[in-house]
Amino acid sequence: MEPQKMFIGGKWTEGSEKKIGLELGGKSPNIIFADADIDAAVEWAMIGIFFNQGEVCAAGSRIIIEESAHDEFVRRLKEKAERMTIGNPLENPDIGPVITQKDMEKVLSYIKSGIDEGALADTQKGLVAEFEIQEAE
Repeated sequence: MEPQKMFIGGKWTEGSEKKIGLELGGKSPNIIFADADIDAAVEWAMIGIFFNQGEVCAAGSRIIIEESAHDEFVRRLKEKAERMTIGNPLENPDIGPVITQKDMEKVLSYIKSGIDEGALADTQKGLVAEFEIQEAE
């Protein structure tokens, strides 16, 4: 269904020729600026995406990051993700399995879609939960 109305408030663009990009996908992006505390940003990004195996409507499933902070942020995020324990929820892991076969298939379809669109998947450990998707150039 097409939106019937869109409203953008504020005067900050009045008289400006600046381009505006709106993130309207409802996928709760984490926005990281170069002057951010990278350790805190990584910690909160990890909580945002991995809380309840990421099966939360507000899961921070995307990260929008200022280019100059990209490499350091990704390095630290990857290091932290690689230290996570994955397993049976009764054994107190950092992350457990997704809730259903259907959800697993959905996750796998998203990974395939990303790869089909040119993203890289780091599958060194061979577990879906340890995939890392990188943006396509």
